[in-house]
Amino acid sequence: MLAGAAAGVLTPDINSEMRSRVARAVEQLEPSDVVALREVSGYADSGHGIQYIAGTPQNGAALLQTGCLLAASGIGYRSKYEMTPLGSAVLHALQTWTESSRSSAPPP
Repeated sequence: MLAGAAAGVLTPDINSEMRSRVARAVEQLEPSDVVALREVSGYADSGHGIQYIAGTPQNGAALLQTGCLLAASGIGYRSKYEMTPLGSAVLHALQTWTESSRSSAPPP
């Protein structure tokens, strides 16, 4: 996953500040967190409000802690969570990474 992020973060459409933020976030995220973030992104792209974070409670905590998602609060919000620009940039950097690519890696 880190190799995929290293390649994806070098694209010219991500500025240097966002590259640094993406690199720090990816170091803290587990592969299952990225899978959950992709599912949340799918909800957001379809126009539905994000009412829950897919995966385990740990996935949700990691995505909120790294700043990929924001807990929306206040009157008038139709979502409990919002995708942040960092979350979108993490997905952009990892667009070539697939969950199956981690299973083909040799065991540690």
